[in-house]
Amino acid sequence: MRNVKKVIQLIKYGHQVTLNIVLGFGFLVFGLFAKVTGITSIGIDLLFPLMLPIFLCQILYGLDYVKMISSADMRRWMTVYVPDLLVDVSVLIVLAMYYVLTQLRPYYPDQLILNHDMYDGIVSVPTGNIMFCAGGLAFVLMCYVAGCYKYYWAFTAIFMVSMMAYGIASTWILNPFGEVTWHLTKGQGILAAFLFYMAGVVVGGAIRRLLYKVPVSSMAIGKRLSMEGKA
Repeated sequence: MRNVKKVIQLIKYGHQVTLNIVLGFGFLVFGLFAKVTGITSIGIDLLFPLMLPIFLCQILYGLDYVKMISSADMRRWMTVYVPDLLVDVSVLIVLAMYYVLTQLRPYYPDQLILNHDMYDGIVSVPTGNIMFCAGGLAFVLMCYVAGCYKYYWAFTAIFMVSMMAYGIASTWILNPFGEVTWHLTKGQGILAAFLFYMAGVVVGGAIRRLLYKVPVSSMAIGKRLSMEGKA
């Protein structure tokens, strides 16, 4: 608890704390709004609220780079344990909220359906399929956040390749006319999302611990902040 209190006290010294918090929660609100209104397609709308942990971690890793933390123990808290907590809790909350909203709107807007003029009314997508893809996307992002602040370009390249693969897979899994060959029940989808989430917790935590001693990348937190840390 003593270290937690110190972390809370140090956060106010972070670079552009207010901006990062506003952007993080702004993306969260926009993502939930997009889910409710259907202005983005299913499978991509979750990406916006999952930006929240990225902006929150930006504050913590910025503090590490400018050496606001004097002890190795405190640095481990700021770059391993607290990011673990922030990412794991925020992603779990976002997934829960996404599930609730999926129950309210488990379909594609008809304009996003190929040849939608041939179909009358709204086309439903199985909730299980949606949650399966949601869990997969959460796993990819949790792994990316765990390593991008240390090896920015490498993890960003891996993230982009993973997102392309996710896009191809989700297009098939969320195809509203592919239920015969790929249909997950609600329970199966929730279980899959939970397993993806737990995999993200384990793999993300392992990445942070493996890269603990690697310096924070100036590309991840901004060159200006990097120069301030060296000054």
